[in-house]
Amino acid sequence: MRANEEEIPSVPDTAPKAVQKLRKAKNKPSVQEILDSIEPPSSTYRPIQVKDRPFQPKLPPGLVTPLDFFSLFITSFMLEKISKFTNTKAQKTERTAKQRPWIPTSGAEIGVFVGILLSMGLISINRTESYWDTHSDMHGNPEISQAMALT
Repeated sequence: MRANEEEIPSVPDTAPKAVQKLRKAKNKPSVQEILDSIEPPSSTYRPIQVKDRPFQPKLPPGLVTPLDFFSLFITSFMLEKISKFTNTKAQKTERTAKQRPWIPTSGAEIGVFVGILLSMGLISINRTESYWDTHSDMHGNPEISQAMALT
């Protein structure tokens, strides 16, 4: 036996009174009749009024370079932790004969890698290898190829 609203008196019917009345009616009304019987909300929306004021970010003193700003979000401590976990995982992973031996990384290298990823997000090139291309005027980024080797 299915429970309905009459069998569970502790559950109040929270529908608008017009809908409650239509539920009790013998002849089922159409959806349009139900919608027509519902009164619109009585309150009106008024957005909060905010006074115009100049935007003044509250930054610590001494922020000059983009790296200074980046360091607010990704600290050297975080980069060292990423390096530690990367090295730990790499040491636990078995390598095949075709793979190069693992060379441990550092927090500084992880920082360079994150910088390269951010640069690649700003400049879209079809092939990943093209970011390291130094022979073409159309592609490549000399800072990327100087900071980290492709292989």
